[in-house]
Formats: sequence, C-alpha cells, structure tokens
Amino acid sequence: MNRACLKLLRRGAMSRALLAMIAASMGCAPSPTAMIGREGTTEPLCWWRNARWDDRGELLVRGTRVPLAHARARWAGDDWKGARTTAVLRRSGSSVVLQGEWLGPGAALLADVDVASRAVFRAFEPRRIGATGLLLKGGHVLVKDALVGRALVVPSDEAQRPFRSEVPPAAELSCEGLYLSATMPRTGDAARALLAQAGFSADAPEQWVPPNASVPASTTPGGPTVGFFVAEQAPLRGFVVEQREGEARLVVPTPEGIVWVGWVAAETLRAPPAAIPEQKGEPQQASGTRVWRTCERDLPLRVELNGRLIQVGTLLARTPFSAEVRAGDYREVELNLDWLELSARLSVLVPADAFDCPRLSSAAAW
Repeated sequence: MNRACLKLLRRGAMSRALLAMIAASMGCAPSPTAMIGREGTTEPLCWWRNARWDDRGELLVRGTRVPLAHARARWAGDDWKGARTTAVLRRSGSSVVLQGEWLGPGAALLADVDVASRAVFRAFEPRRIGATGLLLKGGHVLVKDALVGRALVVPSDEAQRPFRSEVPPAAELSCEGLYLSATMPRTGDAARALLAQAGFSADAPEQWVPPNASVPASTTPGGPTVGFFVAEQAPLRGFVVEQREGEARLVVPTPEGIVWVGWVAAETLRAPPAAIPEQKGEPQQASGTRVWRTCERDLPLRVELNGRLIQVGTLLARTPFSAEVRAGDYREVELNLDWLELSARLSVLVPADAFDCPRLSSAAAW
C-alpha cells in the first residue's frame, strides 16, 4: 500500500463509503467496482432535467468511447440559445458516464459523456476539498465514482495543475449538490472575483510563483508541507491575503472555481510579470458550396460502427441539411446548426430518400 493510501486510512473523520471510493480511485483497493456494487449495472445514480449544456465534455456515441459531437454553449444576450439536456449518471463498466438526450434548435442527439475525465458538473454549494482547496459554488469537478444518490468528486486536471497535494483532494457530494447547467460568462477580472467569492479581499496584492518553480505550502505558518504551488513554463498568479514574519498566505484561484490556499515562504514569490498576450483562434466559417434541403418530417441520424448502424439522434422537421451522394440506403449529412459541431472523424447518415426533399437557396433561409 502506498504512502498516500496510508494517509487516507488515518483520516478518521471521513465516512466509510467515501473512504472506500477514494481508496479505490487511488489504487488502494483491487477494483473500484468491488466498493460500489455490480459492474455494468444500468441503475440510474442521479438525474437532471432540461439543463442548459455548457459544452464541458465531448458527446460520445452511446455505449461506446467514439466521439460524436460537441454541443456548444450559445447565448444571445441573457437568452440561452444552446442545447438543453435531460440525463442520468449510469455505471459503464468500471466508470461512470452521463447518459441522455441533448436537444437544441433543429436536432436532438442521444449520447454519453465521460464525466471522469471532463469536468461536466459544478458544485451547488461551497465546501473544502482536501487540506488546502476551496471548492466554490459553481466550481467544476470530475465525477470519479458514484453510489445511488451521491458521488465522489475531485478537481479537474486543469484545476489541480497549480497545486500538487500530498493527498489527492476529494469530496463526496449528493446528487442535489451537483449542478448541471450553463451559467453566464464572467466579465472583468475573473481571478479577483473568485478571490472575493472565497471570502478574501478582492484588493489583495498580487504575488506570483516564478516560472519552473515548486513552492512548498502548509496550512499554518511554519507548519508541515501539505503540497506545492507549481508554476511550469509560465509564472503562476496568486494573491497574498496575510503575512506573518517571513511567511505569506498565498491564494491561487483557478478558472474552474477551485481556490488553493497555503502558507509559503514570502521570499519565494515575485512581483507581477509583464502581461502575457492572449492567443485567439480564427473563427470557422460554414461551407458555402453545399446544396441545402429541408424535409417536412423528422429524419433519424445514424452512424455506422463495426458494420452496425446505430441511431444517434434526430434531425427535426424543416431543419436545413446537406446530403452527399452515397451508394446504398443512407447518405452522409452536413448540418448548419450554430450549437452543434459534429465530429470530423465520424460520418453521420440520413436515409437516402432525404435527397428528394426540396432545396433551399441557402442554409441561412431557415
């Protein structure tokens, strides 16, 4: 048994169920499924209805790991124009997936999302996570394991990059404590907004961890090391909220809504560096050379995997599409939906008779 596992076993305040789930996810037990029940059960563990989808994970062909699409977040002022999902957590082999329907203007998809590797969910209430972490309301989390009515969550890989804990941070949340809905994007200085949300002064002075540095941190001034603030090739932005002699209490907010707090040697920190320019990609433009059509009826959307046709959703009546010529009973389809981006690695098919539907002058005519 490794050192981290031994530390876990000494934490007497932790519930037995949570301890078992964390131990399994860390490799302290032979199999995570041994701790939560039968492998492959289809019993829904938690469910959500008509939630705005924030594109926190790739949609997968149901029952597989094959990428299907992204459902992009779309706002028009204060109005939501993206997809909504009704979905449940289910066991899938030795892991957990979010399984449901994603419904947006013009189409509906049936899909899974891997919630263990993408931070799909947000925390509904703030709480501590690990020795130095604060999971704020709205903070993003991975679901590493689940029982009926509750789940084991950890910070996303992105959120854990600035701080390396001696014991992996984890928490147990009820289904009601997991929030699945898009929120309006933040404006202004998001890091200082998170600092204030965590209960610290938004005017705290900036101090940065220099590039390629790993700074030991403790929960009390001069206390034992519980982890490290880590800056890789770029400096790490933080805020000093308290100082005692040569020690500084450093707070590092992350865009995922996890805030790391620890005491460090003040001499290890630096003044803010020069601004780093933001990199922006070029927007993609829709093809203008396609022949666009609409049908007065719904069209099933299918994919072919291993010689088998699988229905992955529905193209709703009067939604523009472009169907390419293809031998057989099906044709490849291209869609012009603002919220839906189909995977380039997979051909989505509609019935061949969709080619007989009336033409449009352009997809924008819808």
